Amino acid sequence: MGLWARFKKWLARRRLHDEAEVARQDLYQLAHDYETFPKLVPLKKGGWALTAPRYRPVIATTPAEAIRKFRQRNPRKRQP
Repeated sequence: MGLWARFKKWLARRRLHDEAEVARQDLYQLAHDYETFPKLVPLKKGGWALTAPRYRPVIATTPAEAIRKFRQRNPRKRQP
């Protein structure tokens, strides 16, 4: 395997790792904002499901998209 091919593999792994880290941080922020414990579950046929008690579940192709859709479909309850 040439040096360029190794670099491209490393770069792909790095991007995947960075996306996972961002999704993990977003999930922690989501848990804090909504005061619940969300679960991000990979689906067998591809995609991700984001579920949380007392909120509507969301299915998306990437974790970041699932979190974005969850925020859109489940508006936060306002604090008095």
